[in-house]
Amino acid sequence: MTTILDVDHPDLVAFYKCDTLSGGVLVDQTGNYDAEAIADPTIEPYGKINEAVSFSDNNGYLTNFGLGGRYLDAISFWLYFPNGGSLTGSETIGTLSTWIGGLFVGRPTTLLPADTVLSFSIFPPGSTSGFRYYYGTGAISPGWHNVIINWNGSSYEFYVGGVLLPSGIYSSGSGFPTGRLDLSDLMLGMRRNTSELSIHKIDHIRIFENGGEGLTQGYIDLLAAEDPRFEVNGIITVDEVGTSSEIRIYSAITGELLHKINANALGEYSQILGTANDVYVMAIESSGYRPLVHGPITPTLRS
Repeated sequence: MTTILDVDHPDLVAFYKCDTLSGGVLVDQTGNYDAEAIADPTIEPYGKINEAVSFSDNNGYLTNFGLGGRYLDAISFWLYFPNGGSLTGSETIGTLSTWIGGLFVGRPTTLLPADTVLSFSIFPPGSTSGFRYYYGTGAISPGWHNVIINWNGSSYEFYVGGVLLPSGIYSSGSGFPTGRLDLSDLMLGMRRNTSELSIHKIDHIRIFENGGEGLTQGYIDLLAAEDPRFEVNGIITVDEVGTSSEIRIYSAITGELLHKINANALGEYSQILGTANDVYVMAIESSGYRPLVHGPITPTLRS
């Protein structure tokens, strides 16, 4: 069964393991969008998962991803925070979009809340007449953390370790993009058109595009766990006969939809989960039966 962690997941645009640089190239595991490594960022052995790309103590950065025309529904990566997330200023991670925009740890401007921990800026192409900042607030301890920037249908939100940060927008002027971002200008390790270099390390970069839906909390949990150990499975029957059904899995804690999958012709279903939190399973049989709800169900350890 394909999960959000698999290289053949239909929503995955690009996946960089960050384990090796080959001929100045960071290889995309999907085979589509290799990135160019400029000025030799280093591969160091102590990443979150095996090795990692380090921008610390070197002038290296990643660019020319070739993602023009692809739109950002979500980006997930493991980031090493050398100083934690409590900064008096900001530190560069890179650029998501537009010619002088930046992606930052910390608070790049006093226009944002004092406890801003992650943010990125966008400007009108070729102009500084307007700008927009997306930001998340909170505090992050030093060390490795999974970071996800996710489109929620109308804005971008920030997650750290699978937890949604209080997120907001600050805008001034006009002419900047207000929808999903085209990834033509993606850079990591350096802010475009400046000499502001990152001091961070990055690992397992995944980029997703799915028509503006963004990622569900269940997918975010899987990415934050990276090595999911739990699953829920069963058989859906009608009149004691297994039947193909749409399966919806909801958090028993928040009620949020985590996953939507299909049982096979025998009614069998299985879904990998990122946590052991209880869930409810709803089966929607296609020929007009009322939905069946099971739960709460405690996920089991995968064998």
